Amino acid sequence: MTRLFDKRFLIVSGKGGTGKSTLCAALALAAAARGQRVVVAELNVRPRIPAMFGVDSGGYAPIPVHEGIEAIRITPEESMREYGVLKLRFKRIYRFVFENETMRGLTGMLPGLKELLLLGKLHAMEGETVRRGQRPRWDTLIVDGPATGHCVSMFRLPAVILEAVSAGPLADDARRIQQLLQDETRTAFNIAAVPEEMAVQEATELSAKVTNVLKIHKGLALLNMIWPPGLASGDEALLDHLRRSVARHDPVLAGLLSAISESERRHRHQEPMVQRMRERVGLPVIELPFLFARELNLAEITHLSQRLDEKIERCESATRPGAPGCGYEERELQ
Repeated sequence: MTRLFDKRFLIVSGKGGTGKSTLCAALALAAAARGQRVVVAELNVRPRIPAMFGVDSGGYAPIPVHEGIEAIRITPEESMREYGVLKLRFKRIYRFVFENETMRGLTGMLPGLKELLLLGKLHAMEGETVRRGQRPRWDTLIVDGPATGHCVSMFRLPAVILEAVSAGPLADDARRIQQLLQDETRTAFNIAAVPEEMAVQEATELSAKVTNVLKIHKGLALLNMIWPPGLASGDEALLDHLRRSVARHDPVLAGLLSAISESERRHRHQEPMVQRMRERVGLPVIELPFLFARELNLAEITHLSQRLDEKIERCESATRPGAPGCGYEERELQ
């Protein structure tokens, strides 16, 4: 299989609540640890990535958040302003043409315009160079994509435009974006999920749409927030003995045993969802642990990144997708 970090344009999407932003930050750390220059792009949302690295929220201009890593928040409004100034040459002309009530109302009514502006900015960033074009500004661009439904419609937009028009500036821009998205040497679409029924089902459906509708090369399935592995049979027997003979006289021990039982229940609830993900999603599954922290900071993201990097390396070294080595095998409490 093609190695994930050999690609320049990594998209991450999935059901809301699967930890997409956290996974993007972990991917960025893993890529930076390999010596790559990385930028993480958040699309038209309140920035979350900078805070994970202990940095005040940034804006449209990329800001450094960690050694080798920058973050940017892309909005349609800023993208339109940048594109308009590039085409019209002068900010004053752009303001006269676009920043008036009539034009704002018109552009707000055009379906797909915001998504096209976001895609155009991402395409421009992927091709951005430094040192007079001698090298790319970033080795890896990680896109913290929208949730499943919006993501599919956004990344399908270039194909929709090309079905409607075949020539002109709009078609040229759509064609260049489409070429980037469907270039398997540069782009990989990665799917985020958690071991819950709706998230796994949505990941399975998204995987099919990425192949059949978007026609984008797929990377990995990132199965996040997996509860620690269950107890061994001998441990269960010991716990049963403690419950019967000791715990009823010791409230502290009773509370501990109750917590262990709840952990075991959650793990057993997730097991069939993990298996379903392995069987149905149609791409290698990287299984990642639940992080026991009220707020995720750099220490937790670094831990997750290290686990992610180890599992990607192990998975890419396997002889076939989904072979042993991609999964959550350790029997340790995180």
